[in-house]
Amino acid sequence: MLSIENLTKRFGGLTAVDQVSMTIVGLMGPNGSGKSTFTNCVSGVYAPNSGTVRFNEIDVTGRATYKNARDGLARTFQTPRVFEELTVLENVTVPLLNTDQSDEAIDEKARSMIEAVDLSHVIEQKAKQLSGGQKKLVEFARNMMRDPALVLMDEPFAGVHPEIKETMFERIEALNEHGTEFLVVSHEVDSLYSISDRIVVFDQGKRIASGLPAKIQQNDRVVEAYLGEEVIA
Repeated sequence: MLSIENLTKRFGGLTAVDQVSMTIVGLMGPNGSGKSTFTNCVSGVYAPNSGTVRFNEIDVTGRATYKNARDGLARTFQTPRVFEELTVLENVTVPLLNTDQSDEAIDEKARSMIEAVDLSHVIEQKAKQLSGGQKKLVEFARNMMRDPALVLMDEPFAGVHPEIKETMFERIEALNEHGTEFLVVSHEVDSLYSISDRIVVFDQGKRIASGLPAKIQQNDRVVEAYLGEEVIA
C-alpha cells in the first residue's frame, strides 16, 4: 500500500533521511534517528529533497496532507494536534463537516469513535482540559472518522498512562483485523515489538535493519544503535 523509494530530506547540512527505500509496516529507532522527519515526508508535512512516495500505487510525493487524508492516508502526531477550545465531540466531528453526510449521522459516528477509545466520560469537555494521552486518543478517534486505509502514527505511546496505551493497542489491533493498515513509529522498543508484524529500524537517517520482531531483537546493529557501543560476539 505504501512504497518508499530513495527518500531523502536535508535541513541545511544535516541529512535527516538518507536515501531510504522500503515498503513499510513498522518503524523504530533511537531518538534523533530520523523517524519523525521520515513520517513528515511520507504524509506531506515536508517535501523531500529527492525520492518518491507512492500510496496505493499513486505518486503522492510532497502532496498536501489534506489531499492524502481525503484519499485514505491518515496521520497522528507525536504532540497531538487538537482544537483546544472545542469539546471532544466537536473535535472528532471535524473531518466530516461540510460533507454530504447528515448532522445526525456524523454525530452518531463520532460518539461511536469516542466510545471506542474510552472517552465517553469526557465527551463534552474541552480538549484543553484533557491529559496528553487523552488528546492522543481524541486525535486517533478523529482520524478514524474517514475510515482510512492506512494510518501513520508518530510516537503514539510516548508519555501516556499505561491504561491509555492499552486502549491504543486494542484499537490498533481491532481496526487492523478489519483491514486498516498501520505504520507505528516509536522509540519504545517493547511497545513496538508487541504490536508489530514486521519492523524497520532507523539510525542516523538510514535503514539499518528490517524483519520480524524476534529477528530484530537479535540484530547486533540494532543493539549497537540503541546502546551506542559495538556488540562483541
